[in-house]
Amino acid sequence: MPFTDSPMLEHINQPVMLLEDDVVRFANAAARSILGSHVVGQDVRIAIRIPQALAVIAAPQGGTARIEGLSGRGSQWDLACHPLDQGRKLVVLEDLSIRVSVARAHADFVANASHELRTPLAAIIGYVETLEDDKAGGDPETRKRFLGIIRHEAQRMRALVEDLMSLSRIEAVKHDAPTEPVDVVALVREAAGEVQNRAQVEITANCDSAIVAGDRGQLAQVLRNLVDNAIKYGKPDGTVRDRDRNQRIGPRRRFDRR
Repeated sequence: MPFTDSPMLEHINQPVMLLEDDVVRFANAAARSILGSHVVGQDVRIAIRIPQALAVIAAPQGGTARIEGLSGRGSQWDLACHPLDQGRKLVVLEDLSIRVSVARAHADFVANASHELRTPLAAIIGYVETLEDDKAGGDPETRKRFLGIIRHEAQRMRALVEDLMSLSRIEAVKHDAPTEPVDVVALVREAAGEVQNRAQVEITANCDSAIVAGDRGQLAQVLRNLVDNAIKYGKPDGTVRDRDRNQRIGPRRRFDRR
């Protein structure tokens, strides 16, 4: 098959190269978009400077290799080299970056969700133990307030469990950019309100709202994490400020959105 007459290879989505005596004689559009048009005519050792890939290409029987960094830092690819005839070789690349990223995100999400579940669970256990005390449990106002907190923390746990259940659906479908309008300032106030019984949090804002397009549940979780971290690691009577956006959040602190 002439290298200059490869219309089928030119238009397939996978990057493909044809080598002759280790020189790249043909690279389809997908390969050129990754390695550059200049690879055609180059020695493959210059076009692909990854030892694992070159070892497979140099092997008489060909083979496969998992390589990193071909199209950018952190990218991962499978490279397959198939010997043809007359010193020719077919090199096929498969991008695994998204698949690996999803797997990593899955592991990170499960770890983060486990961490997030501990906070409301600890609060529920603490308030239940308090209610078991005759002095606290016997006071109607205290009991009502504590039961409200327990209900709220249980709802947080339910939301996290629902997030875990939806993870498989997120992986199964293409992620579309969110279009739902979300008021970030309102979410920040809600996040601070959730911890009012654990710490005194003061929030101030010089605007009534800040509307962005986003996933309300995910944004709320990010803000809850920020508030929790401010409480855990902030200094008493101090201020936690975002350097980029001049935001402040924390126990007995202000949140300024300017």
